[in-house]
Amino acid sequence: MLDMARLPQPFEIAQLKGAVKKDPQRYQKDIPKSKAPLGSAPEYLSDKAKLLWDELRSEMIPGVLTGTERQLFAKCCELEAEWRDDPRKMTTPRLAQLIRIYQEFGCGAVSRQKLATAKIKEENPFAAYL
Repeated sequence: MLDMARLPQPFEIAQLKGAVKKDPQRYQKDIPKSKAPLGSAPEYLSDKAKLLWDELRSEMIPGVLTGTERQLFAKCCELEAEWRDDPRKMTTPRLAQLIRIYQEFGCGAVSRQKLATAKIKEENPFAAYL
């Protein structure tokens, strides 16, 4: 049985992981990036998936979802709606597809562990007096 090669990770995810800094030659310099926002839920989604659109978008890593990911994110919302409706009826391949989409967006415990977020610089309350 042949194993499929791993898909390359999105540049934004690689950047958060620190992979770009560690091995910059592995990544293209000019990566096409959509300037179009993700926007609101498409009309063709089911009512349950439309409700999940804003909920799931608010939980995603900032900067990863753009207009380019709109179709994939729509599939994610539909699969999540199916899962929430009745997890027992969801087939294993469909669940695997949902998990794979979440991994593509950098979600999940393992995906989050690989990310390095910038530390927030705390302001010194006494800095104005110094």
